[in-house]
Amino acid sequence: MHFRNSITSVLILTTIIYLASCRKDTPIEQIVTHDTVDQTGYSDTTAQGYILMAPFGSPLDSGALIVMDGKGNILKQKRTMYGAMNFRRWVVNGQVRYSWAMYDPTKYVIPVINNYCFTTYLADSNLDVIKTINLIAHEDITTDQNQSTDLHDFIYLDDNHYFTLSYYLKTVDNVPANLAPNGNPQVVCPVIQEVQNDQVVWQWEGSDYPEFYSTSVEGNNFADTYTPQDYMHLNSMIIDPKDNNLIISCRNLDQVFKINHNTGAIMWRLGGINSDFPISNFQQSLRQHFANLADNGHTLMIFDNGLAGVRESTRILEFQLDEENKNINSFRAFNIPEPYSQIMGSVQKFGTHYFISGGSARYFLDINYLTGEKYLEVKNPLQSYRIFRSLN
Repeated sequence: MHFRNSITSVLILTTIIYLASCRKDTPIEQIVTHDTVDQTGYSDTTAQGYILMAPFGSPLDSGALIVMDGKGNILKQKRTMYGAMNFRRWVVNGQVRYSWAMYDPTKYVIPVINNYCFTTYLADSNLDVIKTINLIAHEDITTDQNQSTDLHDFIYLDDNHYFTLSYYLKTVDNVPANLAPNGNPQVVCPVIQEVQNDQVVWQWEGSDYPEFYSTSVEGNNFADTYTPQDYMHLNSMIIDPKDNNLIISCRNLDQVFKINHNTGAIMWRLGGINSDFPISNFQQSLRQHFANLADNGHTLMIFDNGLAGVRESTRILEFQLDEENKNINSFRAFNIPEPYSQIMGSVQKFGTHYFISGGSARYFLDINYLTGEKYLEVKNPLQSYRIFRSLN
């Protein structure tokens, strides 16, 4: 591999977590070692800031939160009793906060599909927890079985204002007849809650929009009264600063869409079976796991995982959209020169750089997408749901 400014050694980050059982009384040992990279003359701005990683073997095993500087040198770390995911750093009005989701064996597990259940944690700059966050009973959403938040995403606004995501088991009566439902099937419904001062001030439920049953690409069987149907699999959400509405990624729709923050209505859909934008097969994402905004909100970025047996390669997609007229103004696809990421992963854009987290492919990469020059490349012994770079 060739690294900028004659970097002659490759950063090797080895995280070994003692994998035993999920019992809380099992001793946990963590060893983190790395070799220092020759950074002589390395002055690129993307080497600044922080890199955040939460490696895990299984959600039931112990995990870790690792904060590195922009060059990959470890600054601080914290062991977690179970697997931690979606480790984020937030700086609001000069105040640093961290958030993550950790597997919680006390929470309700949706039967048959065995989705993992998580509690969300909010921490200060020292990684000391200041608040635990869970699903809140609101309207038709109950917590009578200790239902929990989900690992896939969380949006922090301040200590008392944030958005949570949950996977919620629902019995529904609005599956279209052409899908041959058997009675009232069970579905895995994504639930987004905006929480302010510990009260739900806005809630969105995927099951309120029956169109998604028909546009799922997972081959759901709504006649199966035994297996809950994970027909959407919402895996990322962001607030569009241009209009304060939410942009959502759903793996099992092959689609990204925008939700009106006031009404909950679907404003547009990109990709999938019923795209509002004319889209070619080449532009279509497959089982994507992350949608993000770049270029001051003008570019929609998608971590396009690919699909086993169809396209076992992973790409970064960039769209500039005319949302009013539903046209794609510009498009770029970048083939990641790393192994296929079947699940998980993310991308951030900094100037001409992509910072890419490979998810199940176990790497992170800082690369110039114009020249293909790699500035930093780390292979991980354990997978991380996402790995983020924070410049502040």
